[in-house]
Amino acid sequence: MFIENYIPFGYKNRISRETLEALTRQGDRTNRERMAEALYERHILIVNIDNAYFRPDGSPEDTLRAEAYYRRECTRTGSCKKRCDAIRECIRPKKQDELSKNQISLKQFGIG
Repeated sequence: MFIENYIPFGYKNRISRETLEALTRQGDRTNRERMAEALYERHILIVNIDNAYFRPDGSPEDTLRAEAYYRRECTRTGSCKKRCDAIRECIRPKKQDELSKNQISLKQFGIG
């Protein structure tokens, strides 16, 4: 199944998630995975904006919406990386305290 066959051209013809689920008989997560495949494997852009999907038709309006979608996804990528870094810090095994790891013992210093 190629998801792009279910996605109309043009913002004015956009399709809601619910309608797409009904047409494809697939859940939203599966449909989004198929959209990622369309983008990565077949270089087909499906824009997700205003709670609906469409394929840009080349009009100036659709081009502006595709660019807005691109900016939103780039921002999301940055915030996801920041969140992932913070989560990683929370679950990473704690190492020696930052202060104590840079200190030397009296014995190493030659005393004791």
